[in-house]
Amino acid sequence: MKILPIRTNSLFGNIPFIYQKRVNKWSLKKINEKLKFLIIDDKDGQLGMCPLRKNIPIVVYEPEQVYLNGGKVEVPLNIPNTTNFIFAKRNIMGFKDRITTELINTKCNLINRNYYGFTDENKYDYVAACHSIDRDCNIEYSMEYKINKLKRNVVDKGYLYLEYYVALKEDDYENYPANKYLRNNEILNYFDENEWTIITNEIKIIKDDLTPLNKELKDVVVGYLHVRKTPTPRKKVKRIIKNTYTFYDTYEEKVVKHSYIINGVMR
Repeated sequence: MKILPIRTNSLFGNIPFIYQKRVNKWSLKKINEKLKFLIIDDKDGQLGMCPLRKNIPIVVYEPEQVYLNGGKVEVPLNIPNTTNFIFAKRNIMGFKDRITTELINTKCNLINRNYYGFTDENKYDYVAACHSIDRDCNIEYSMEYKINKLKRNVVDKGYLYLEYYVALKEDDYENYPANKYLRNNEILNYFDENEWTIITNEIKIIKDDLTPLNKELKDVVVGYLHVRKTPTPRKKVKRIIKNTYTFYDTYEEKVVKHSYIINGVMR
């Protein structure tokens, strides 16, 4: 069955296909209410709206109250008859408002605090973090600490999805600090093949989205990692090594576009 892309109407773009595919698989098996999802730094519901629409309960951490409750945020607005944008303050619909508008009754626990500074000992079937480990509000925490904390919340045979920025220049730690940008394939150093199976490991050069947290439309390197907490089958080890390519030699150009709603009007 073909999976159609889901438009989230989030200020931060549509959900990644890797994540959407896993949610759809579980929803078809009708085990929704038994699943436990943890989403870190979900902002206005970029990832969270998808499982909620499938009746999958979620726990969400988001440190900025405005993304949960709505309010004024600087958003990109197109200058008429041009391809240029300006940023202006506009009222946005918060995550809670979006849940109410869609009449979603699935259990959703929205926690307004920084996940990395809080202890959560629960285990989840799926943990997802889209541009969380590179978010400015989390730069005080080391990359090792952030990734290991996410890993600890994954149940055995559960999944972890990460989307993150990669340094354009490996040796430039001034413009690409270690606590914000991973180096090429550094992410693999944090996942022991005796405990984790790499499902997807991709690095792409894309044209980044204009969002309230990113105000420069420029080419960036983005990593996508999807892993499962189960030992790597020996027959798959060679494939994992093959996937650890250098993005300078094998990158894929992709323009990412998104739309969102401000006061009920599609932008």
